[in-house]
Amino acid sequence: MNLLPVTHRRSSHPGDSKEMLISRKQFLDRGHYLQLSDLINELVENYLREEIICQTDATRIVLDAGSGTGYYLSKISDHIAKYSTDKCVCYVGVDISKTACRIASKSDPGSCYIVANIFRKLPLVEHSVDVLLTVFAPWNKVEFERLLKVGGLLIMVTPGARHLEELRALANIASEIGQTAELRKQELSHEFDYVNSVAIESMLDLRQPDITNLFRMTPYYWQTSMETRTTIEHIPQLIVSVDFRISIYRLIS
Repeated sequence: MNLLPVTHRRSSHPGDSKEMLISRKQFLDRGHYLQLSDLINELVENYLREEIICQTDATRIVLDAGSGTGYYLSKISDHIAKYSTDKCVCYVGVDISKTACRIASKSDPGSCYIVANIFRKLPLVEHSVDVLLTVFAPWNKVEFERLLKVGGLLIMVTPGARHLEELRALANIASEIGQTAELRKQELSHEFDYVNSVAIESMLDLRQPDITNLFRMTPYYWQTSMETRTTIEHIPQLIVSVDFRISIYRLIS
């Protein structure tokens, strides 16, 4: 579903490129970030179990803001289906990329994917969302506050300081990462209760084409020279750090 007006676009093809999206789908489908996906599934399951007990007749909405190829949302819906026959859970993904939503809809037809700009008012009723997920995606505090129910769950995944540090070194990327989670915590402190945070740190032993797909799905690919790209795309093996910071909040009011 494309609800992105032309006036809300900064280019004719906003969002990640088709090449980035294909690489991301191929990499994620190989299960390299399954540990992160499993934790997200558990968090959503625990919250929905609590909500089902308290509100048996209510429709629940799980929203992935910046859903990309739909990997995490599809994993959530598959996981929830294993423990519950409740049909009153709706899964909605929003992304500014039409190509991303097309890929996601094809692989996850049970969810609804909407082309829309997260920095504008999204086409959902205020205080209608039970769980809002954002994974390595832009975020809009005001819109998240408008969409979430009071007591609704916000799951925010950001990179830790060591995330892909070996790949960044190869690409000669000097940018500092790892402060995002703390900065967002400060910005959310008035409207959201901070519940807790979880860190996932591990190493991936990658071969081709996983190395190239990982590189192409990151913004680093577009910040490097053709020579560097060619070098990385021909590396036979790379052991790389992954460092996820999962922050959990609940909307106060």
